[in-house]
Amino acid sequence: MRSIAILTLKLAGATAAFALLFHFVHIDPVLSALSAANTLLVCLGVLVFLSGQVVAAARWRKILQNDGVDIPLKRTLRMNLIGTFAGNFLPGMATGDLTKSALLFRDYPMQRSFLIASVVYDRIFGLAAIFILMIIGTLLLGAMRGEWGFARYAIMGGLLFLLSMWLIASDISYARILHILPKMLVKRISVFMGELQKLLRASTLRWRTLAFSLVFQLSWAVSQWIMLCALSANAPFVPVLTASTFSLVVALLPISLNGLGLREGTFSYVLQHLGVDPQIAVAATLLSLLPILVSSLIGGMLLGWGSRYGKVRATGSLEDGRRL
Repeated sequence: MRSIAILTLKLAGATAAFALLFHFVHIDPVLSALSAANTLLVCLGVLVFLSGQVVAAARWRKILQNDGVDIPLKRTLRMNLIGTFAGNFLPGMATGDLTKSALLFRDYPMQRSFLIASVVYDRIFGLAAIFILMIIGTLLLGAMRGEWGFARYAIMGGLLFLLSMWLIASDISYARILHILPKMLVKRISVFMGELQKLLRASTLRWRTLAFSLVFQLSWAVSQWIMLCALSANAPFVPVLTASTFSLVVALLPISLNGLGLREGTFSYVLQHLGVDPQIAVAATLLSLLPILVSSLIGGMLLGWGSRYGKVRATGSLEDGRRL
């Protein structure tokens, strides 16, 4: 009952965000802009985003190899896309990150804590790349237009992120901090934090993961820029990079389904604030949903097309993941 209530509230949050997105624009010009969009550029934007998914899969594969979990890139990509599908369409069941790690539980039963730590580590460096690109984009924006307000927010956010990462990586006895919880749960959390801290201290892996993350996040911003160009909008890349990174940070707020609505509303608002026509900004925002939808549907088909043996394993693994 509680999960249903949370899901309902998040659906309401996403619906409200989308309603607000359309409240200040006229629908007809938005539809006209979408119908006139350059199909080749839209397809290119989708391909750029899907290429980024390959980079993300390669990033996670390198993290897994750090503890001896060596699986082919093809399989890592498959699990990454399935995780995308689960995160967007099965939010009440498990997060996308938990789903893709849980798919390996049966094959690596003694490394479950590491598998969960691997996707958290993956997400941490994804966030690091977002903040780095956000700071770069806003500083360039300030130099180009004298618009320094975004840069201040970006730098403050980056500093808070660094502080939180320092606390995670520091030598803290989490068992002492969490002593009020049941002993078994404290033990699991302590083992998980140990695995995460071990990953964070691997210097070579750290820089390699950050490089992959920067390329992945750039692919998302480039995809959105191409979608804007498909609408014949003459927009430089820097404002789009600023809008893209800010929208990803706002989407982290747990008040909608996987950031749906919040991400799009923020992207459109920042573009409009930086001079893009409101109708074009909303149309570009809607087009930016297409790559997410395509990758999610591919993930759903991969999950559905698995062999009977694979389906049983996936279902069992997800049940295991929900019990953690």
